[in-house]
Amino acid sequence: MDEIEEWEAMMELPLVRQPAVYDRRADHNISMSDAEFKRTYRFTKVGVFALVEMLYDQLHFPTERGRPLTVLQQVLVALNHFAGGQFQRTSAVCGGLSQPTVCRVANSVAEAICAHKAAHLKMPTQAQMQATAARMFATYKLPRFAMGVDGMMVRFERAPRGLPPGLALQDFNCRKNFWALNCQLVCNDEMLILDLDCDWPGKTHDARVWAWSAVRTYLEAVPGPFLIAGDSAYPISPVLMKPYSNREAADDPQKRLFNERLSSIRTVNTENVFARVKNTFPILRMLRAHLDNAKTIITAVCILHNIMIKMGEVEPEGDAEVLDYLGVVIEQMDAPDAVR
Repeated sequence: MDEIEEWEAMMELPLVRQPAVYDRRADHNISMSDAEFKRTYRFTKVGVFALVEMLYDQLHFPTERGRPLTVLQQVLVALNHFAGGQFQRTSAVCGGLSQPTVCRVANSVAEAICAHKAAHLKMPTQAQMQATAARMFATYKLPRFAMGVDGMMVRFERAPRGLPPGLALQDFNCRKNFWALNCQLVCNDEMLILDLDCDWPGKTHDARVWAWSAVRTYLEAVPGPFLIAGDSAYPISPVLMKPYSNREAADDPQKRLFNERLSSIRTVNTENVFARVKNTFPILRMLRAHLDNAKTIITAVCILHNIMIKMGEVEPEGDAEVLDYLGVVIEQMDAPDAVR
Protein backbone atom coordinates (compact mmCIF):
# COMPACT_ATOMS: atom_id res chain seq x y z
CA MET A 1 0.00 0.00 0.00
CA ASP A 2 2.86 2.39 0.76
CA GLU A 3 4.23 1.90 -2.75
CA ILE A 4 0.85 2.66 -4.28
CA GLU A 5 0.52 5.85 -2.20
CA GLU A 6 4.02 6.95 -3.25
CA TRP A 7 3.18 6.34 -6.92
CA GLU A 8 -0.04 8.35 -6.65
CA ALA A 9 1.88 11.18 -5.00
CA MET A 10 4.41 11.17 -7.84
CA MET A 11 1.65 11.32 -10.45
CA GLU A 12 0.27 14.46 -8.80
CA LEU A 13 3.60 16.34 -9.17
CA PRO A 14 3.52 19.12 -11.80
CA LEU A 15 5.31 18.35 -15.06
CA VAL A 16 8.48 20.37 -15.72
CA ARG A 17 9.19 20.96 -19.40
CA GLN A 18 12.82 20.46 -20.31
CA PRO A 19 14.38 23.37 -22.19
CA ALA A 20 14.44 22.79 -25.94
CA VAL A 21 17.76 22.56 -27.73
CA TYR A 22 16.97 25.49 -29.97
CA ASP A 23 16.49 27.73 -26.96
CA ARG A 24 20.28 27.77 -26.65
CA ARG A 25 20.83 29.14 -30.16
CA ALA A 26 22.82 32.32 -30.03
CA ASP A 27 21.64 35.52 -31.70
CA HIS A 28 24.91 37.41 -31.98
CA ASN A 29 23.45 39.90 -34.39
CA ILE A 30 21.75 41.44 -31.36
CA SER A 31 24.02 40.52 -28.46
CA MET A 32 27.36 41.51 -30.03
CA SER A 33 28.69 44.99 -30.66
CA ASP A 34 29.72 45.90 -34.19
CA ALA A 35 33.44 45.55 -33.43
CA GLU A 36 33.04 42.19 -31.68
CA PHE A 37 30.79 40.96 -34.49
CA LYS A 38 33.42 41.89 -37.09
CA ARG A 39 36.19 40.14 -35.15
CA THR A 40 34.14 36.97 -34.82
CA TYR A 41 32.63 36.70 -38.29
CA ARG A 42 35.07 38.82 -40.36
CA PHE A 43 32.12 40.63 -41.96
CA THR A 44 30.19 43.57 -40.61
CA LYS A 45 26.52 43.12 -39.90
CA VAL A 46 25.69 44.85 -43.18
CA GLY A 47 28.04 42.50 -45.01
CA VAL A 48 26.48 39.43 -43.39
CA PHE A 49 23.00 40.52 -44.42
CA ALA A 50 24.30 40.95 -47.97
CA LEU A 51 25.53 37.35 -47.85
CA VAL A 52 22.18 36.23 -46.49
CA GLU A 53 20.42 37.88 -49.40
CA MET A 54 22.82 36.26 -51.88
CA LEU A 55 22.42 32.76 -50.41
CA TYR A 56 18.75 32.93 -49.38
CA ASP A 57 17.30 30.85 -52.21
CA GLN A 58 19.77 28.02 -51.63
CA LEU A 59 19.66 27.87 -47.83
CA HIS A 60 16.04 28.75 -47.08
CA PHE A 61 13.83 25.95 -45.77
CA PRO A 62 10.31 26.04 -47.28
CA THR A 63 8.66 24.88 -44.03
CA GLU A 64 9.25 25.35 -40.31
CA ARG A 65 9.09 21.63 -39.63
CA GLY A 66 11.65 20.72 -36.96
CA ARG A 67 12.38 24.40 -36.44
CA PRO A 68 15.30 24.63 -38.89
CA LEU A 69 18.04 27.22 -38.71
CA THR A 70 17.34 30.47 -40.48
CA VAL A 71 19.56 31.56 -43.35
CA LEU A 72 21.16 34.17 -41.07
CA GLN A 73 21.95 31.55 -38.43
CA GLN A 74 23.44 29.20 -41.02
CA VAL A 75 25.67 31.93 -42.46
CA LEU A 76 26.88 32.98 -39.01
CA VAL A 77 27.66 29.40 -38.00
CA ALA A 78 29.67 28.84 -41.19
CA LEU A 79 31.54 32.15 -40.94
CA ASN A 80 32.40 31.48 -37.31
CA HIS A 81 33.77 28.07 -38.23
CA PHE A 82 35.77 29.36 -41.22
CA ALA A 83 37.13 32.35 -39.31
CA GLY A 84 37.95 30.43 -36.14
CA GLY A 85 39.72 27.37 -37.45
CA GLN A 86 38.57 25.42 -34.40
CA PHE A 87 36.96 22.02 -34.09
CA GLN A 88 33.33 21.67 -35.10
CA ARG A 89 32.33 20.90 -31.53
CA THR A 90 33.80 24.25 -30.45
CA SER A 91 31.82 26.07 -33.15
CA ALA A 92 28.78 24.12 -31.97
CA VAL A 93 29.16 25.39 -28.39
CA CYS A 94 29.50 28.97 -29.67
CA GLY A 95 26.28 28.70 -31.64
CA GLY A 96 24.26 26.60 -29.22
CA LEU A 97 24.10 23.70 -31.67
CA SER A 98 25.34 20.13 -31.98
CA GLN A 99 28.54 19.10 -33.74
CA PRO A 100 26.74 17.22 -36.56
CA THR A 101 24.63 20.31 -37.20
CA VAL A 102 27.72 22.50 -37.56
CA CYS A 103 29.19 19.96 -39.97
CA ARG A 104 26.09 19.96 -42.16
CA VAL A 105 25.65 23.72 -42.02
CA ALA A 106 29.30 24.52 -42.85
CA ASN A 107 29.22 22.20 -45.86
CA SER A 108 25.85 23.41 -47.12
CA VAL A 109 26.83 27.09 -46.80
CA ALA A 110 30.16 26.39 -48.55
CA GLU A 111 28.33 24.67 -51.41
CA ALA A 112 25.89 27.56 -51.66
CA ILE A 113 28.76 30.05 -51.86
CA CYS A 114 30.51 27.96 -54.53
CA ALA A 115 27.40 28.22 -56.69
CA HIS A 116 28.31 31.91 -57.12
CA LYS A 117 31.89 31.18 -58.18
CA ALA A 118 31.44 32.49 -61.73
CA ALA A 119 30.42 35.91 -60.41
CA HIS A 120 33.28 36.35 -57.94
CA LEU A 121 36.23 34.29 -59.25
CA LYS A 122 36.81 35.50 -62.78
CA MET A 123 39.57 36.84 -64.98
CA PRO A 124 39.85 40.63 -65.34
CA THR A 125 38.86 42.62 -68.38
CA GLN A 126 41.40 44.29 -70.66
CA ALA A 127 40.75 47.63 -68.96
CA GLN A 128 41.32 46.13 -65.51
CA MET A 129 44.57 44.47 -66.60
CA GLN A 130 45.71 47.74 -68.15
CA ALA A 131 45.09 49.53 -64.86
CA THR A 132 46.98 46.85 -62.90
CA ALA A 133 49.92 46.96 -65.33
CA ALA A 134 50.06 50.74 -65.00
CA ARG A 135 50.20 50.53 -61.19
CA MET A 136 52.89 47.85 -61.33
CA PHE A 137 54.99 49.87 -63.73
CA ALA A 138 54.66 53.03 -61.68
CA THR A 139 55.91 51.24 -58.55
CA TYR A 140 58.31 48.57 -59.79
CA LYS A 141 59.32 49.84 -63.26
CA LEU A 142 58.50 46.56 -65.01
CA PRO A 143 55.94 46.87 -67.81
CA ARG A 144 52.94 44.72 -68.76
CA PHE A 145 52.55 42.73 -65.50
CA ALA A 146 48.85 42.39 -64.74
CA MET A 147 48.72 39.43 -62.31
CA GLY A 148 50.74 36.79 -60.50
CA VAL A 149 50.50 33.02 -60.11
CA ASP A 150 51.74 30.72 -57.36
CA GLY A 151 50.86 27.59 -55.44
CA MET A 152 49.43 27.77 -51.92
CA MET A 153 49.71 24.70 -49.70
CA VAL A 154 46.56 24.06 -47.69
CA ARG A 155 47.39 21.64 -44.92
CA PHE A 156 45.35 18.72 -43.58
CA GLU A 157 45.49 17.88 -39.90
CA ARG A 158 45.81 14.18 -40.78
CA ALA A 159 45.83 12.04 -43.91
CA PRO A 160 42.93 13.16 -46.13
CA ARG A 161 39.86 10.95 -46.24
CA GLY A 162 37.47 10.11 -49.04
CA LEU A 163 40.06 9.75 -51.82
CA PRO A 164 38.59 8.86 -55.22
CA PRO A 165 39.90 5.89 -57.18
CA GLY A 166 43.20 6.57 -58.91
CA LEU A 167 44.64 8.81 -56.20
CA ALA A 168 47.26 7.44 -53.82
CA LEU A 169 47.48 8.72 -50.27
CA GLN A 170 51.22 9.33 -50.65
CA ASP A 171 50.51 11.92 -53.36
CA PHE A 172 49.14 14.27 -50.70
CA ASN A 173 52.35 14.19 -48.64
CA CYS A 174 54.10 17.34 -49.87
CA ARG A 175 57.83 18.05 -49.91
CA LYS A 176 57.58 19.60 -46.44
CA ASN A 177 56.34 16.26 -45.13
CA PHE A 178 52.75 17.11 -44.26
CA TRP A 179 49.41 16.28 -45.89
CA ALA A 180 48.20 19.06 -48.15
CA LEU A 181 46.49 20.23 -51.31
CA ASN A 182 48.50 22.33 -53.76
CA CYS A 183 46.15 25.16 -54.72
CA GLN A 184 47.12 27.36 -57.64
CA LEU A 185 45.94 30.96 -57.31
CA VAL A 186 46.09 33.74 -59.86
CA CYS A 187 45.77 37.14 -58.18
CA ASN A 188 46.32 40.85 -58.77
CA ASP A 189 47.58 43.78 -56.72
CA GLU A 190 44.08 44.55 -55.41
CA MET A 191 44.27 41.20 -53.56
CA LEU A 192 41.51 39.76 -55.73
CA ILE A 193 41.73 36.06 -56.52
CA LEU A 194 41.14 35.79 -60.26
CA ASP A 195 41.42 32.03 -60.70
CA LEU A 196 41.64 29.03 -58.38
CA ASP A 197 42.62 25.42 -59.02
CA CYS A 198 42.53 23.25 -55.87
CA ASP A 199 42.28 19.80 -57.47
CA TRP A 200 45.93 18.78 -57.07
CA PRO A 201 47.60 16.78 -54.27
CA GLY A 202 50.35 18.44 -52.27
CA LYS A 203 53.10 16.42 -53.93
CA THR A 204 52.31 17.91 -57.35
CA HIS A 205 54.85 20.40 -58.68
CA ASP A 206 53.66 23.96 -59.40
CA ALA A 207 54.81 23.65 -63.03
CA ARG A 208 52.59 20.62 -63.58
CA VAL A 209 49.57 22.34 -62.07
CA TRP A 210 50.20 25.31 -64.37
CA ALA A 211 50.67 23.09 -67.43
CA TRP A 212 47.26 21.46 -66.92
CA SER A 213 45.37 24.52 -65.71
CA ALA A 214 42.54 26.07 -67.65
CA VAL A 215 43.85 29.59 -66.99
CA ARG A 216 47.10 28.84 -68.84
CA THR A 217 45.12 27.59 -71.84
CA TYR A 218 42.94 30.69 -71.68
CA LEU A 219 45.86 33.13 -71.51
CA GLU A 220 47.92 31.42 -74.21
CA ALA A 221 44.97 30.96 -76.58
CA VAL A 222 44.40 34.70 -76.73
CA PRO A 223 47.86 36.19 -76.13
CA GLY A 224 47.72 39.83 -75.18
CA PRO A 225 50.13 42.55 -74.19
CA PHE A 226 50.05 41.58 -70.50
CA LEU A 227 52.24 39.21 -68.48
CA ILE A 228 51.79 37.05 -65.41
CA ALA A 229 54.55 36.86 -62.79
CA GLY A 230 55.72 33.47 -61.52
CA ASP A 231 58.58 32.13 -59.43
CA SER A 232 61.46 29.91 -60.54
CA ALA A 233 59.27 26.79 -60.36
CA TYR A 234 57.35 27.81 -63.49
CA PRO A 235 58.50 27.51 -67.12
CA ILE A 236 58.94 30.75 -69.00
CA SER A 237 56.42 31.31 -71.81
CA PRO A 238 54.98 34.15 -73.92
CA VAL A 239 52.53 34.94 -71.10
CA LEU A 240 54.52 33.98 -67.96
CA MET A 241 57.74 35.63 -66.77
CA LYS A 242 60.03 34.02 -64.18
CA PRO A 243 63.23 35.29 -62.52
CA TYR A 244 66.73 34.58 -63.74
CA SER A 245 68.50 31.73 -61.96
CA ASN A 246 71.01 32.55 -59.24
CA ARG A 247 73.85 31.53 -61.56
CA GLU A 248 72.65 33.83 -64.35
CA ALA A 249 72.13 36.78 -62.01
CA ALA A 250 75.34 36.34 -60.01
CA ASP A 251 77.54 38.52 -62.24
CA ASP A 252 74.89 40.71 -63.85
CA PRO A 253 73.53 43.66 -61.81
CA GLN A 254 70.72 44.25 -64.32
CA LYS A 255 69.45 40.69 -63.92
CA ARG A 256 69.65 40.92 -60.15
CA LEU A 257 67.66 44.17 -60.28
CA PHE A 258 65.08 42.48 -62.51
CA ASN A 259 64.79 39.58 -60.05
CA GLU A 260 64.27 41.97 -57.14
CA ARG A 261 61.54 43.88 -58.93
CA LEU A 262 59.85 40.72 -60.16
CA SER A 263 59.97 39.32 -56.64
CA SER A 264 58.26 42.47 -55.37
CA ILE A 265 55.51 42.09 -57.97
CA ARG A 266 55.03 38.48 -56.99
CA THR A 267 54.87 39.39 -53.31
CA VAL A 268 52.14 41.95 -53.95
CA ASN A 269 50.15 39.80 -56.36
CA THR A 270 50.37 36.39 -54.66
CA GLU A 271 52.17 36.08 -51.32
CA ASN A 272 50.31 38.94 -49.68
CA VAL A 273 47.03 37.45 -50.86
CA PHE A 274 47.90 34.07 -49.34
CA ALA A 275 48.73 35.77 -46.04
CA ARG A 276 45.49 37.74 -46.09
CA VAL A 277 43.31 34.72 -46.85
CA LYS A 278 44.87 32.48 -44.22
CA ASN A 279 44.85 35.20 -41.56
CA THR A 280 41.23 36.06 -42.22
CA PHE A 281 40.04 32.44 -42.44
CA PRO A 282 42.39 30.26 -40.34
CA ILE A 283 40.49 27.13 -41.34
CA LEU A 284 42.89 27.02 -44.32
CA ARG A 285 45.81 26.53 -41.94
CA MET A 286 44.56 23.12 -40.80
CA LEU A 287 41.71 21.41 -42.63
CA ARG A 288 39.70 18.71 -40.90
CA ALA A 289 37.41 17.47 -43.65
CA HIS A 290 36.98 14.86 -46.35
CA LEU A 291 38.73 15.65 -49.61
CA ASP A 292 35.66 16.84 -51.53
CA ASN A 293 34.44 18.94 -48.61
CA ALA A 294 37.94 20.41 -48.23
CA LYS A 295 37.98 21.56 -51.87
CA THR A 296 34.52 23.10 -51.43
CA ILE A 297 35.61 24.96 -48.29
CA ILE A 298 38.77 26.28 -49.98
CA THR A 299 36.76 27.59 -52.92
CA ALA A 300 34.12 29.12 -50.66
CA VAL A 301 36.73 30.87 -48.52
CA CYS A 302 38.42 32.35 -51.61
CA ILE A 303 35.05 33.62 -52.83
CA LEU A 304 34.37 35.15 -49.41
CA HIS A 305 37.78 36.82 -49.56
CA ASN A 306 36.91 38.43 -52.90
CA ILE A 307 33.52 39.53 -51.59
CA MET A 308 35.22 41.16 -48.61
CA ILE A 309 37.58 43.05 -50.92
CA LYS A 310 34.77 44.24 -53.18
CA MET A 311 32.56 45.28 -50.25
CA GLY A 312 35.37 47.06 -48.39
CA GLU A 313 35.19 44.59 -45.50
CA VAL A 314 38.98 44.28 -45.21
CA GLU A 315 40.44 44.45 -41.71
CA PRO A 316 41.96 47.94 -41.22
CA GLU A 317 44.77 46.63 -39.03
CA GLY A 318 46.17 44.45 -41.84
CA ASP A 319 48.54 47.14 -43.12
CA ALA A 320 50.88 46.71 -46.05
CA GLU A 321 54.05 46.29 -43.97
CA VAL A 322 52.63 43.36 -42.01
CA LEU A 323 51.35 41.70 -45.16
CA ASP A 324 54.67 42.23 -46.92
CA TYR A 325 56.46 40.54 -44.02
CA LEU A 326 54.03 37.62 -43.96
CA GLY A 327 54.27 37.33 -47.73
CA VAL A 328 58.06 37.09 -47.59
CA VAL A 329 57.85 34.43 -44.88
CA ILE A 330 55.42 32.36 -46.94
CA GLU A 331 57.57 32.84 -50.03
CA GLN A 332 60.65 31.53 -48.20
CA MET A 333 58.72 28.53 -46.88
CA ASP A 334 57.38 27.65 -50.34
CA ALA A 335 60.61 28.30 -52.28
CA PRO A 336 62.28 25.30 -53.91
CA ASP A 337 65.39 24.07 -52.13
CA ALA A 338 67.56 24.93 -55.16
CA VAL A 339 66.89 28.65 -54.90
CA ARG A 340 66.84 29.16 -51.15
